[in-house]
Amino acid sequence: MTNKQFATITSGEFKNKKILIPPNNTTRSSKNILRESFFNSIRDKIYGSNFIEMFAGSGAIGITAISEGANMAYFIEKDKNAFLILKNNLSFIENSKYRLINGDSFAIIDNIIDNISSKTIIYLDPPFSIRENNTDIYEKCFSCLKEINNKEIAMAIFEHMSTLNMPQSLGLFNLLKTKKFGKSSLSYYEL
Repeated sequence: MTNKQFATITSGEFKNKKILIPPNNTTRSSKNILRESFFNSIRDKIYGSNFIEMFAGSGAIGITAISEGANMAYFIEKDKNAFLILKNNLSFIENSKYRLINGDSFAIIDNIIDNISSKTIIYLDPPFSIRENNTDIYEKCFSCLKEINNKEIAMAIFEHMSTLNMPQSLGLFNLLKTKKFGKSSLSYYEL
């Protein structure tokens, strides 16, 4: 029997709330220091916005977005086991604050974006097992961003391997900054 692992929400209304992390072979949780830095960087932009977490895993990023005052968070997770854990992790949050979607992020994201009518931030963190062995996942993410024409999508943030050379622009979005956290980095894109 495997030991359960937990992540802790690092800020906002739900600070210190523990949530279950899916097994490492399914997904992996973002480091606390990375999450703290991320929310310190966008705190003034997250309040009152929508938040989309593609490849949601445990939902730690999107839950923290709600904790920091996002109006609505969309969680997209393909893996059925991770989805069940994510659903359980959201049980303490009011249903009107989130939409939970079980399916392929690439197949679902266009429909969500087409129906967005207020400021929205997208967070892309492809599963580590896929991104470590296959950079094609990033090309799919880049293509996804290049196709966005809805100007309500104000920011897109990638969590990626630090060795990846990120493009300076993706469609309407321009690279603002990249911050490194060991093997993982965050790259921020804005309109």
